[in-house]
Amino acid sequence: RALVELGDSEQALVILRALVEQEPRDSNARYFLGMVLHELGRYDEALAVYRVLRADDPAFTPACMGEASTLLALNRQNEALAALQPLLAEANENPPLAMTIGQFFEYADDPARALEYYRKAMMLDPDEPMYYPLVIELSMRLGDQAGARQTIDRLLELDPVLGAETLLTFFPPTPARGSGALEQAFFSAAPDLPKEAILQLKVTLRGSKPPIWRRIQVPADITLEKFHGILQATMGWYDGHLHQFTIEGQDYGMSDPDGWGPPVRSEKRARLASVGLREKSRFRYEYDFGDGWEHDIVVEKVLSPEPNGRYPVCLKGKGACPPEDIGGIWGYYHFLEVMANPKDPEYDEMREWHGGDFDPDTFSCDEVNARLEHFRKKAKKKP
Repeated sequence: RALVELGDSEQALVILRALVEQEPRDSNARYFLGMVLHELGRYDEALAVYRVLRADDPAFTPACMGEASTLLALNRQNEALAALQPLLAEANENPPLAMTIGQFFEYADDPARALEYYRKAMMLDPDEPMYYPLVIELSMRLGDQAGARQTIDRLLELDPVLGAETLLTFFPPTPARGSGALEQAFFSAAPDLPKEAILQLKVTLRGSKPPIWRRIQVPADITLEKFHGILQATMGWYDGHLHQFTIEGQDYGMSDPDGWGPPVRSEKRARLASVGLREKSRFRYEYDFGDGWEHDIVVEKVLSPEPNGRYPVCLKGKGACPPEDIGGIWGYYHFLEVMANPKDPEYDEMREWHGGDFDPDTFSCDEVNARLEHFRKKAKKKP
């Protein structure tokens, strides 16, 4: 994954082929091999990989999506739709999958069906802002301005900043319409938070059902670089991959010295107190661009510090952190299915790979706070 993220897909292929040869039943390695082949435009080879995966499990979500996308790239649209068929029923209960299927139909130049699935995702998870702009954009493309404006109004209630930005994108102010309060609100930059403020945040792993989440309190005056470390300790990750924050439309992270990847603002200088956050703000943290672990973060409260309070602190949470390198949220749920069934052909291999049993419900605030102690001690050493 690191090689792919750095643009050396050919070397990644060498490693993946060797891994698949050594562990032919490792579905995650095989899926990633197919994905890299697809990215390199070697569609026939990618298709063969995905079909081997589907021979073992016809409804394996990543393989179905991979095969459908590859067939679409080969202009075999009817076959692509057939490959997608096993997932359509699941999309009625899975918002991220509904969104992915919508993206498939948009790429297939079928905006009406894409809109159908974007709307489905939005209705299934109405508290998730990211689905709304997808619905709005396609509604506008299909000439439904009234429907687009209704969706914008709902987004304005859910996420005022994103809603105002979307409003101005599709309904820019004109002399006839003027600049109303909503438009003006977009240009009103949020003031910096007090440096002594404490932010109460809810962090939720996107796509997890039931949700995997943590509620934490952190000082507003920490850098995003330090906040990244706090999130790793809070969730239970091991900080072995690249990451990025998206806050108020701006990306923050580590600049790649080799120039790969999109430009980002430095997380070493940006502080939570000065990036435009306020109560009820939402922003995103992505970890591991290969697996794509996206975390939705909500500012629940802006508080004053307790007289004897020690921060950061985890107040509550639910759900175990998925294993690293499992293949993203879909790979994680495949892993859970296998681990719950000792008769599954992959069970022994998967259990050995993980190093024993896995309980998806395990969570301990005490363990999280023990890991966070490292950050409290570091904070006290600063002059």
